[in-house]
Amino acid sequence: MSKKFLCMDVGGTNTRVGVVSEDLKVLGSAIERTPELAAKGIGVGLCDLVLRWVELAKAEGNTIDGVVIGVPATVDASCRVVLQAPNVEGLTGLPLADLVEQATGIPTTVEKDVNLLILSDIHSLGIDPASAVCGVYFGTGIGNALYLGGKVWHGAHGSAGELGHVPALGRTETCGCGNPGCLECFGGGHHLASVVKESYPETPIGRAFAELADKPEVVEVLEAMAIAVAAEANIIDPDEVIIGGGLPLMEGFDREAFAKRVYTHLRKPYPAETLELRYSRQGQLSGLIGGAIRLAS
Repeated sequence: MSKKFLCMDVGGTNTRVGVVSEDLKVLGSAIERTPELAAKGIGVGLCDLVLRWVELAKAEGNTIDGVVIGVPATVDASCRVVLQAPNVEGLTGLPLADLVEQATGIPTTVEKDVNLLILSDIHSLGIDPASAVCGVYFGTGIGNALYLGGKVWHGAHGSAGELGHVPALGRTETCGCGNPGCLECFGGGHHLASVVKESYPETPIGRAFAELADKPEVVEVLEAMAIAVAAEANIIDPDEVIIGGGLPLMEGFDREAFAKRVYTHLRKPYPAETLELRYSRQGQLSGLIGGAIRLAS
């Protein structure tokens, strides 16, 4: 019988939860408001949500074999403790896996959310799982995941793949992580939204690339995004780079022009001559499906 996993994708605004079988069929899912879950403390709220779904699964004749929780945060290398979560109050330092296991008795894994996305993307794009793959996800900031040697690469302490927090020479903006001049300070969606609001208030943020692609401030965002991708490719020399997140999905985002920007900064002849940029097919359930892949592997 196929194993069943309870998969959660925690965001600053919404948390998606669902039961996914090991053959990646979503058997049911729902969206919860994260602030409401956090009303009594985010740890309590997430444990209560897990318990509720475990009981629901039992009522439907299903047994939950494992729980995986994706969080917008760095997570320790053992995938049990949230190290730093700037956008969800109360998550930083939380031994989330221990709390859920104590409440349910079910083995629990905590992962950085983009680590689950890259697993879903590798599956949906048909990428050879033996490949070296980098995933760069441009949303509010710059999310990053590394898939090397047939598995997600966590690093010595769990904080590998923090591409958005690579410091940029000469920049002094204070990042949400507390450091000055992080790349995502001017290559992420938060910065793009600020640029549009301050300099082009008549333009909806969703049409920033469609209407403002030639404006110097928007060109700088695109250039920072391209530098982020090229810098990682030059270091890792991957087989594939997956581009995802909300920014590349915006109307008017020119993939061909973006690829040329990336190519300008790639080391020649390699990885420049062989690197292929792939675009995520991410959907609302991608984090849940990635969670099931993580537990099934």
